[in-house]
Amino acid sequence: MYTTLFLHHPVRRPGRTAIMLFLALLLLVAGCAKPPEQEKQEDPPKPTYQGGLTLWAAPGLAGTPVSTKPDQAFFDEQAKAFAAKHTNITVDVRHFASPQELEEALRTATELPDIAFGRYVSQVAPRLANLAPLLGPSAGEYHPHALAAFRAGDKQVGLPALQELQVLALNEQKFAAAGLPLPKDGRWTRAEMEDSLSRLSKSGTFGLGFYNLPGYHEWWPLVDGLLTPAGAIAPGAEAGFAQLQQYRKDGILHPDTAKLKAEETWALFAKGEFAVMPVSVWALPLLRGGDYHMKISVAGFPGDITVGYTYGYMLSQQTDDLKLQAAYALASFLGSGANQTRLSFQTGAMPALKTAGNPFPNDPVLTRAFGLAGTQRSLPAGPAWDEAELNAARPLTFALLGARVPKAAMQEIQQTFQTAIAPTGR
Repeated sequence: MYTTLFLHHPVRRPGRTAIMLFLALLLLVAGCAKPPEQEKQEDPPKPTYQGGLTLWAAPGLAGTPVSTKPDQAFFDEQAKAFAAKHTNITVDVRHFASPQELEEALRTATELPDIAFGRYVSQVAPRLANLAPLLGPSAGEYHPHALAAFRAGDKQVGLPALQELQVLALNEQKFAAAGLPLPKDGRWTRAEMEDSLSRLSKSGTFGLGFYNLPGYHEWWPLVDGLLTPAGAIAPGAEAGFAQLQQYRKDGILHPDTAKLKAEETWALFAKGEFAVMPVSVWALPLLRGGDYHMKISVAGFPGDITVGYTYGYMLSQQTDDLKLQAAYALASFLGSGANQTRLSFQTGAMPALKTAGNPFPNDPVLTRAFGLAGTQRSLPAGPAWDEAELNAARPLTFALLGARVPKAAMQEIQQTFQTAIAPTGR
């Protein structure tokens, strides 16, 4: 027989102190709880612009062949993509046949578009919005020279997108025949460059050759860029011309330099009559293919100075802050790193954003050129520029041929550009 024992423990009633502590805890919790009307509410949506934006764009870059120009589809596609993400905004795109046509339209327009893609036009700078407050710290994401190309006084009047880049094209066969190494990583000092040019000229070829035509400025870095962004003669230009004249006397500079057209000069380069030639990056694929099929390497100019045009997005002044913010959002979208990389691939220009990717990951030569980007000193632009460059071509050629004293040539060129460029307010 089994007996089950149940042990009974007396139940303790809570004391007065415990009850008081429990009630106090309930009151504390109740005090911390928020009634429904005190719960944190969602922030009200910020007011946004509702309406249309106008975008003017030219399909190409000044001076580049048709094959390297971005087509109209880029701006049309990106405008549609932006509008799809911002259903309260429509974007109307107007295309122009050339950058020069767009610049003239901007200069004479009674009403500017909300955004224009092109070169800085100094005549319209007073009517452009100052983007510095909107840029803020993100200004540091751009190459400094690119930002400077759209600076008017204390105003930042554009978001840079593309910069032309000049390099020195090197005929690899001629360097090998002369027993010369190629510049490491595409960089060399002035002394290293001049030593190579001198040794090349003693190996059955001229060291250097180039053309001089209005609209082509690839060789200008050899004379300190020739111009400052304000259109004045660069401090080292006179000495640079004197050095080129000495190259001619020493047999380093090809005697037909500055006499020929671009294609004629390229043909001489392909035949090996000279081993080094300044070119814009967009020309490299043409030299490596087509009628030339050259094996080329590239190097930067000593001192990392190149000159060229800078392209970007300029915004007109607005009385409606919301519209300006919407236009800035569109310009930032169009000028994103991915879009700059895409346009760079199409044009052979270089991205203005430091963070933009290499447009040519599968091309070692163009990748080396991409590594030299960020050194472009922008040229003046606008409707007066083409006329100024045309008028300057004659004294430039005479100076290159040794028929003009560099100082006298510089004075004439200075007057030409001061007359055509300085009055624009840049």
